[in-house]
This record gives sequence, structure tokens and C-alpha cells, in this order.
Amino acid sequence: MTHDELIAAGIWSGKIFEVRQRMAEYTVDGVRFGTMELETKSGSPNDVHLEKRISEITTAAMVFSYLGYEGIQLISVSRDGKPLERPDLDARLPDGTYIGVEVADVSESSQRKHESGRNLIEVAVGDLLDTDASFRTAMAECYFALTLNGIGPNRPAQIGSKKEAKAIADEIVAFVRSGAHLARPDDYFATFPAKYETLHARGAQYHAERMAGGPNFTVSEGASAIGPMHRRDEVIRVLDGHRASAAGYRSLPTWIFLFLTDTMEYFYNTIAAVEASKPRIAPFVRGYLVDAASRTLFLE
Repeated sequence: MTHDELIAAGIWSGKIFEVRQRMAEYTVDGVRFGTMELETKSGSPNDVHLEKRISEITTAAMVFSYLGYEGIQLISVSRDGKPLERPDLDARLPDGTYIGVEVADVSESSQRKHESGRNLIEVAVGDLLDTDASFRTAMAECYFALTLNGIGPNRPAQIGSKKEAKAIADEIVAFVRSGAHLARPDDYFATFPAKYETLHARGAQYHAERMAGGPNFTVSEGASAIGPMHRRDEVIRVLDGHRASAAGYRSLPTWIFLFLTDTMEYFYNTIAAVEASKPRIAPFVRGYLVDAASRTLFLE
């Protein structure tokens, strides 16, 4: 899948569509970004996590586009063809200025484990639907929504390990193969029988209904109270770590892009908390903090 193909599929609209169009016209090592294959970590088309180098390039392009830059040229390899490091990328701005770009994702380790676990579940089930005819038949033309946490006021229990994520995926597969998901429960959200130990223990629920065009499998967190109000300290910890290691970077003026990956950032408003703290960014000459709600903070 390429960026151009995603644009053609119509998955973006409004302002973000303009951002994505501008990104597509950038170049990466002399090739239009829009034509670059967006490789995933696992190689699966159901994986939403990009391979590390592709992720760095995509994040850098996205931030430049948020800032309104046209015609950015990104460089990811040296003249001898080796991947650039320390900083991650180079970039030529429209006015000819040549800079380095360091890209850093900001998320707590527990959140990273959870996102990785949720992705594992979606990939495992999605790949079976694509490749295993017997599993697809068992799922039937059905919309199946897994809610990782039951309805309630408490903060959702995160997936704590790859082992737990695999157990959830295996139990979902077994549940679907049994055909139990096609029985109509009394409530809109149904709980899993005790034999599915991991799902039952965490209070996971599901909703399944026959729907033309299926099968379709989705994973959600479940309704709960909003957790911590901001991630300012995590941002500053990551920033300071990169500031300390920047002494060993290649010698060129370097910008740092910090990306808050949690989609709940719309509620946490870490951007405002970091802005009030006015953190130091030297030796970086410029920094930007971007969140999943497309808000951008200039750090100077």
C-alpha cells in the first residue's frame, strides 16, 4: 500500500486531506513520497504499525506538512547507501537550507505494550480472515466488535504483554470457530463464557450481528473515565534523553520532532502543559511537539 493509494481510497477529508496531499508530493531519496511502499512491522496488510524507518519518514513528512512546507526533500540514506542515523534523517527545505531531523515517539512503556498487544490481536484475526477459508466461513457475514474492557467507570486495564495479547487472539479465534458469536444474547454487549479465561478475567465483552459485506472484526477499549491529564513529564524525559545523546550526532543544524502517539491526547492536552513549562531544546536548533489531534507546538 502506498500513500497515493490511501488518498485514492478516500480515507481522509478536510484539512487532514490537504496535509496528506502535500506530504505525497515530498521526495524521499529522490522519489515521491506518495509512491513509496508503506511497509508494516509484521509485513501484514492488517498491521497499522509501520516499519521503524518508514515510520520516521512518515512522521517527519507529516510534521513538515502540518507546518505548511511545500516541496520538502527528505534524505534517509548516505551517499554510500547506508541508512542515516544520529540524526534519523536529513532534509532540504524549499529555500535550500539543509538540516538534520530527529524523530521521537512519546508514549509510556505501558501504553506501548498495550498498543502493540492490541495490534497483535487485530493482525492475527485479520490475517486469518484473509487467508483461512474455514475461519472466514465460521465468522460468516458478521460484524464482530471486541471490547477489551467491560462497561464501567474505571480506567481500562491495558494489555500487559505479548503473551496476554496472543491469549486474547487465540481465544477469539476459538470462540468464533465454535460459532457461539452467532447466537443472539439478551444484551447488546455480551460477556465471554468462563472457558475463555483471559477474556473472561478482564471483563471483555463483544457484540456480533449478521451484516451484509462482512466479516468485519474491530477492537475497542471500552467506555471509562479519562486517565492522567497530561504527559508533560514523559515528553520532557524523552526530549532530555535526545538532548543528551545529540552530542554524538552528525554535525549539522538539527530539528527534533516529538510525536505524541496516544489518540486520547485530545483529552489530555499535553501540548498546553509542555508549552507552559518552556523546556530547553539545545543543542537542537528547533523543535516541534505534535499530538494525534494534529496540534503542533513550536519549541524554541
